[in-house]
Amino acid sequence: MSYRIVLRLKGLFPNQLGRVQMHAKRAGGDLDHIDHSKTSLNEILIGPQDWVDQLRTRIARASEANLEEEVAACLIRKRPKDARMATTRGLKEPWKFTRHGPLREGILTVHHEWFGGAGAARWDPEKVAKFQNRAVAFLQECYGDICVHARIDMDEEAPHVHFVLAPWHEKISASRGRQQLLQPSSHPLIASYELAQDVVADFFADLGILRGERRAEAIRQARADALPLPSQPVHIPPADWRRQQALNLAKARKAVEAEKATVSERETRIAGLERGLESIAKCEIIYVAPTREHPERLERGVAFPKDRAIRDELKQALHTSHTDVMKYARALSGAAQSLLAEKQTALQRDREALNQAQQNFLDQKEQILVARQKVTRRAQGIAADLRRIAEMRQTLGLEGHPEFDALMARYAQTRPTGGRKIAAP
Repeated sequence: MSYRIVLRLKGLFPNQLGRVQMHAKRAGGDLDHIDHSKTSLNEILIGPQDWVDQLRTRIARASEANLEEEVAACLIRKRPKDARMATTRGLKEPWKFTRHGPLREGILTVHHEWFGGAGAARWDPEKVAKFQNRAVAFLQECYGDICVHARIDMDEEAPHVHFVLAPWHEKISASRGRQQLLQPSSHPLIASYELAQDVVADFFADLGILRGERRAEAIRQARADALPLPSQPVHIPPADWRRQQALNLAKARKAVEAEKATVSERETRIAGLERGLESIAKCEIIYVAPTREHPERLERGVAFPKDRAIRDELKQALHTSHTDVMKYARALSGAAQSLLAEKQTALQRDREALNQAQQNFLDQKEQILVARQKVTRRAQGIAADLRRIAEMRQTLGLEGHPEFDALMARYAQTRPTGGRKIAAP
């Protein structure tokens, strides 16, 4: 995996030097990421311990010298009025106003994985030494005397070098004489960010550390080709990044705690619901449907526990899940009512079918009785006819007649109701 050298410069005013010194001493500011057990390994590489005092002294002396030079130049030009105005005005800051400030604070580092990992315990000492020596060589050769301070911090994720540049430049003019000014644009590696990136990459190339991305060149090429400009990354100061991470972490923790509370509440409700349904199944409690006088409610059932501890446990379960238990109890009651209605409907259908069958049986029985009566009456009529025929046999002269005897025999075999034969007379 390739790693890139990180070189960043940002503007600095002399009144901000105290902040730089405070951070170097770990006396305040953002210290959450600092491993204080390793702070003793931090070391000044360039400049004296009292570099801030010395720089402030030089700035003050430059202001005084510049005023003297300006007054002398006015007198040489025979402009005593301008000389008096300069004296009345007093000392001026030895730099032209810029929103970035006349000084530069820089940082030089590589991703912590190049050293072996995050934290001093994982670093390769040989790589740390090579990085430190190469950083000092770069600052001394490329910035020289204007680098008034450099130190290496060893108590963070990766070793990194902080440095401060005071780009002094002497400017001579007839109106103001010899002026000592802090002028960042006077140094090529401050004036050109791209050049500084090229030079620092050359210093670290043999260590396998690459140059940063050529964004400025990519932007120029995009403009030349009339293409959309590549997005510019926004540098976030480490302190701001850590602060944002802390806020994000706090939000995440809050969300997790809220989720835990929600899950816990849900588990409690589910446990209460299970206990409530169990109590309904055991007839410990019963559901009472709403009426005109009372709303729906849960009442004690026939198996309501007598033990006080069990009753308190059941009461607590119903308190945490009363709405859910009531909903399921209502649904179970509705289902039971529907099932009962279905059973009653089926029973009513069976009763109606049985009544219809009984009615059919009675109708058939009545028809049978009617038929039997008809048969009986018919048999009686036949018997009467036979008697009359028998009485008329001699009169008609049919006695001993074979066909008549055969007819009488056939009628004699007919069995009317009761299974009786009609006997021949």
